[in-house]
Amino acid sequence: MKKAHKKAKIDVSAMLQECIDNHENLSLTPQKSEVINEEPISIESFHQTLMDISRSISANSRMHFWKNESGSHKWASNPEQIGKHFLITALEVKYGTGAIDIVQENIAGAGIIDLYITLRGGLKIVVELKICGGGGYSSSYALSGENQLIHYLKNKGTHVGFLVVFDGRKRDYGKGFRPIQVIETNTIYTIAIDMTPTVEK
Repeated sequence: MKKAHKKAKIDVSAMLQECIDNHENLSLTPQKSEVINEEPISIESFHQTLMDISRSISANSRMHFWKNESGSHKWASNPEQIGKHFLITALEVKYGTGAIDIVQENIAGAGIIDLYITLRGGLKIVVELKICGGGGYSSSYALSGENQLIHYLKNKGTHVGFLVVFDGRKRDYGKGFRPIQVIETNTIYTIAIDMTPTVEK
């Protein structure tokens, strides 16, 4: 014999009345799921970000810059372009859209800026990329980036520049580069990235 199951009656009118009685506690305004950071990006924060990116490239991506020919490592074609690609991608991942504006190959005076960056808050920065060591790229070539930066900064009317050097020298990594220097009214930060393709045995 089958047992009959009684269905509980739902008192719709009572539920509606409860909603009406408590309408003051209800909110129809959608809640924000994410707080957007609108604080200006400081030069110190940007400098630290570049340092973090540099360490990441050195630890995880340096061999993308090299090609092995008969047991000898040589720079891949256009290593500065490879470096620029890694740098732009990392900055976009770090800051997302709207926080920074990156312009490539911007003309300034007699030269072309590698990266012209505007940070949230309005600070404008010039970034110059150089290769050093590994055959074909001397330290003098890398250091010429300082003069280029001064020229670009004057033409852009800003005062902060970064020289990012992908340094492939086995024994002299970082040699000759000053982490920070003030030239006239300009501040130039230099970041050397260890790109040595082999480990000393």
